[in-house]
Amino acid sequence: MNIVAFVQARLGSSRLPEKSLREIEGKPMIWHIIERLKHSKHINKIVVATTVNPLDDKIAAFCEQNGVGYHRGSEMDLVSRFYETAKKFNADVIVRIWGDCVFIDPQIVDKVIELLLNNKLDYASNVRPPSFPRGMDCEVFTFQTLERDFKETSDPFYREYMTDYIFRNPDKFKLGNLANDTDLSSRCLYVDYADDLALAQEIYKEMHAQGKKVFYLKDILDLLEQNPKLKQMNAGLQRYSDYLAELKKKGMSAMGWENAGKK
Repeated sequence: MNIVAFVQARLGSSRLPEKSLREIEGKPMIWHIIERLKHSKHINKIVVATTVNPLDDKIAAFCEQNGVGYHRGSEMDLVSRFYETAKKFNADVIVRIWGDCVFIDPQIVDKVIELLLNNKLDYASNVRPPSFPRGMDCEVFTFQTLERDFKETSDPFYREYMTDYIFRNPDKFKLGNLANDTDLSSRCLYVDYADDLALAQEIYKEMHAQGKKVFYLKDILDLLEQNPKLKQMNAGLQRYSDYLAELKKKGMSAMGWENAGKK
């Protein structure tokens, strides 16, 4: 069984332009995400799913320079981008990771993969509903599930919010969700603003100073508890994920956020 992690990345963010290539400890964010995923017990290959937008030429160049497989597809039609990527890399199971999840925990990812495999699910995640800190987000689904999504959906809403069709049809798909022991969904550990990046840089710097080249969610939470000032570095920001949830309820495109000029 070929389990492939897709790191979904593009450089067109208005809040923090080219964030996937912003550096932490001398390496781009996307490099750190890929390196962290290499510690998964189950993932066979890690690739990048980016877009044909000329802005993303830099992501393609990064992949080529670092020997990372990639595919360039539609910017807004995520279903087709993922379907094309899955076929290109012969994926039996797809692990969806976002390009701003610079602290993605491979142990949590493995638990979501195991949830899918052990229960013979079509789709598993740790975000429906969320209970882990934002930035630990992971979705796992079979190629057959993605193929059905590709063939059965034409609505632009579902093509953009690619797994919503799956999640909203529990009569068609067997679903599962990994819950954390404690609800920490109000915590933010993904990079969306400059303050998030500054926090990530501080956390990586401290972890590396402690000799922890590989660190996990527990290590991060312990560090934040010991250093309350770090917790305040990105507090109080208007979150895209909150705005996105409202857009989805209204059946609106995420481009509404970009077009509104929010920073």
